[in-house]
Amino acid sequence: MIELLALVASSVAAFAFATLYFRQRAEREEDEQAALSFTTLADVAPAGIWRTDARGQCIYVNRAWEESAGLTDWEGDRWARALHPDDYDDVMSALMTAVAREERIDTEWRWLRPDGSTVWVKGIGAPEYDEDGEVVGYVGINFDIQRSKDLEAELMTAREKALDEAQAKSTFLANMSHEIRTPMNGVVGFTELLMESDLDETQRDQVRLIAESGRAMMQLLNDVLDHSKIESGQLRIVAEPTDVRHKLNHAVKLMEPMARARGLSMSVWIEDDVPELVELDPLRLRQILLNLIGNAVKFTENGGIDVEARVETSNDGKYLLISVIDTGIGIEEAKLEAIFSPFRQEDGTTARRYGGTGLGLSISSQLVTMMDGRITVHSKQGVGTQFTIRLPLRKAESLPSIPAVEIVSTEDAAVSSLSNTHVLIAEDHGINQELIMSMAEALGIDAELVENGEQAVEAVIAARDAGRPFAAVLMDMQMPDVDGLEATRQLRAMGFTAESLPIIALTANCYPDDVAACREAGMQSHLGKPVTTVALARELARWLGDGDDDDAQDEIVSERADLAPMTGGLVDRYRDRKVQLLAQLKQSLERSPGQTDWAELASQLHKLAGVAANFGEPELGEASRRLENWLKMTPGPEERMLALRREWPHFEKAA
Repeated sequence: MIELLALVASSVAAFAFATLYFRQRAEREEDEQAALSFTTLADVAPAGIWRTDARGQCIYVNRAWEESAGLTDWEGDRWARALHPDDYDDVMSALMTAVAREERIDTEWRWLRPDGSTVWVKGIGAPEYDEDGEVVGYVGINFDIQRSKDLEAELMTAREKALDEAQAKSTFLANMSHEIRTPMNGVVGFTELLMESDLDETQRDQVRLIAESGRAMMQLLNDVLDHSKIESGQLRIVAEPTDVRHKLNHAVKLMEPMARARGLSMSVWIEDDVPELVELDPLRLRQILLNLIGNAVKFTENGGIDVEARVETSNDGKYLLISVIDTGIGIEEAKLEAIFSPFRQEDGTTARRYGGTGLGLSISSQLVTMMDGRITVHSKQGVGTQFTIRLPLRKAESLPSIPAVEIVSTEDAAVSSLSNTHVLIAEDHGINQELIMSMAEALGIDAELVENGEQAVEAVIAARDAGRPFAAVLMDMQMPDVDGLEATRQLRAMGFTAESLPIIALTANCYPDDVAACREAGMQSHLGKPVTTVALARELARWLGDGDDDDAQDEIVSERADLAPMTGGLVDRYRDRKVQLLAQLKQSLERSPGQTDWAELASQLHKLAGVAANFGEPELGEASRRLENWLKMTPGPEERMLALRREWPHFEKAA
């Protein structure tokens, strides 16, 4: 019995031993198979695989690692010999920090291969732990990111090239602006002087055509510059409380004479829920409206134009919708998107037949986008077109407070007469020299002329030493030898302050950067060409007053700045012209149509329309322009008399 039990025990023990042996053997074979599979996988992997011990010493790399680094003797810390010298410290610091803190590794570096070539890699590694949670080493993988780095470098090069090209384009347009504005300053300025002389009706019509051509040229230039400013990010949106109803009605009134001359009707429809005041940029809204309405008039031969405004409520909030609808020629559906591209029109015949540069809609679209809105178009050829502006509706509480513009006389102590004021003019262009001196003479200014900045500095010093200093300097920015900016800097360094010697930039450079350059150089004002006599008088009067407004001395202003007081002589001339014109209109109303010189009356209205706004009476200027257009576009004396009677109440009220 005992022998039987011993035999059974021996058998059980043998079976257990055999089972354990074969199980361990199977596990060992599985481990060996797993190790073999890992080795095979690592050898064919396209990424570099590596392993270190707990101290960060390398104990394993795969074939892809060796090929990427160009190194076969890598054991221990010898792998670091493949690091690029510029990356060595950063990589070793990252590795040692990760080992010390038992953290993940994630960094980039370059391998420097034996042949001198380099390759960028990104290394990612993580610690390995034993059963007790102790770090026994690190395992990681390297990715070849050379292509990404090449693309990054290409993008950076392309960006720098684009910036250089944009800067070159901006410089070119600034120079072009100067080169165009300089001769146009002569054209517009001398035309203004010529209009003031004694001309017969034929000559006056010819001069008027020259003036209109000049204004058209300036509008073209302004379109190009606006487009360039938007592209370069120089144009800014200035939101303020705006009377939308007034802006819409005003834009329509400006275009109404053109529409009626073509036999077109115009109407404005504004829903009651449109707020009285909306927060947006009034100048840019006006620019957009005039472009859209102007296009509608230009491309419509029959029917009319409607301007509508309403409020739309959506999940995103409330929006102001302004639509310009016409019954014009329409746009081909396939070309609707292209019309918002710069310098693009529906086809080549559009430019030949209707004129224009193709910039207006592009500028309008970009302005709407800058105001956080969008513009859409729906059109059908032969039926008409509808442009809709969609702007976020931001209600405003009240209009900004604007100081009242006061017309002053020679007795007003705030502004003295410019007569006999000693002014230095620095201008190198022959035509502009003659023009500005003629304007100065018309204003009674005692002006001296120099041709460059060096002469300007010498003249200022000489006038001071002679005890007859200049009251102000009109300084061109671009002149030979020493330019206006450098001359201004020299004068300021010599102690000629803004209070003792205001310097006004008289130049064709009208970019924001140019205005900033004027301020940095020490100039007080920036008057863009073409310059008019009234604008010149306004700027000089602004800086030659009693000096109470110290804040104004630090502000660069342009020709579009708020109106400043006029000199007494100009105010008296303006008032006399207005009184005479009112008397002529009243006499015409009392006469028979054939007794009135309608062409002369239209000419006088044209003169008043051009200057009324400069004297604080923009409504009178608009009424004059409206009546002038009616008189010019109406064929016979009887029809002109009817137009005069119809428009007289509006004109008289504005006056």
